[in-house]
Amino acid sequence: MSTAPAYVTIPELCARYGYAEQTVRNLMHARAFRRGEHYLQRGPKCKVLFSVAAFERWLLHRPRKQASH
Repeated sequence: MSTAPAYVTIPELCARYGYAEQTVRNLMHARAFRRGEHYLQRGPKCKVLFSVAAFERWLLHRPRKQASH
C-alpha cells in the first residue's frame, strides 16, 4: 500500500501542482510561504521540503488577482 508523502521537494511540488520552480522560490522570498509552517529547511544550503497539507491549504486560501476589464 502506497501513501502520499507528507513532505516533497520543490521539483516534486511543482510537478504535482503545475507551478514553476522559480514561482515557488519567488513566493518563498515574498514570504507567502513561512518556514516551519509551509516548508522545512535545515540550513541555507540544504534541500527545501514542502508540507503537502500546508501547500494545499495555501492553494485554497491564496489571494487571487482581480480580472481587469
